[in-house]
Amino acid sequence: MKTQQQGFTLVELMIVVLTLAILATIAYPSYETYIRQTRLENVRADLMLNAQIMERYYAQNKRFPNHSTDADKAERQKITNALEKNPYFDISYREPAGNSAANPIEDNYVIVANANKTTNPGEERYMQIDGNGVVTLCKPKAGNASANHADTCYMYK
Repeated sequence: MKTQQQGFTLVELMIVVLTLAILATIAYPSYETYIRQTRLENVRADLMLNAQIMERYYAQNKRFPNHSTDADKAERQKITNALEKNPYFDISYREPAGNSAANPIEDNYVIVANANKTTNPGEERYMQIDGNGVVTLCKPKAGNASANHADTCYMYK
């Protein structure tokens, strides 16, 4: 009586391993893109919540803390501490462009979310929202590590 051997041949196992490797090679970049987009949507929602905090401040004080006085520095620090946190982006309050003690801008603000390099490695873009509710996604130019007006930005929908 002949005994029937059960199991897989080495060729069959190699075909399965090769198929899995090809699928992983195709799927991993798509997964990584999906994760990045999800994190951007999450930080966009956090920026909208932080915009509500800024609008509440404006309703109570009739201005945003955009001056360089010591009192406004303390107010800016309070607002920075009150901002909603995000695990993948560091959210901070920034004065609008062109603001100075001689020419204060009291009716606008900018909240910036820079990628946290520890929890969100590889993300170079940053997102910001201004007092008009415009959310922009920006990519720093080469050698520029933080938010700057010379960066390439576009409106984020």
